[in-house]
Amino acid sequence: MVVRGSRGGAPRTLRYDVLDRYDEGHGITAMMRTTGYSLAVTALMQVDGRVRECGVHTPDEAVPADEYIRELARRGIEVVRSEDF
Repeated sequence: MVVRGSRGGAPRTLRYDVLDRYDEGHGITAMMRTTGYSLAVTALMQVDGRVRECGVHTPDEAVPADEYIRELARRGIEVVRSEDF
């Protein structure tokens, strides 16, 4: 995903890349891992109060990105962030 905007009046570009592989030990495909784990992490963050927004919001508005990325990393899914590439 590429995000463009500005911070302090200066243009900024952020890029997030995800690469995951089949988990042979558990028989879980990369697609299962990246979709299922992502949904599970979001649900857990809602339950424990880390998602504080009420009402209807998109995930990028309501879910704290750094915590979300850390939770995915705990499950072996790496998200690489590049800035102003």
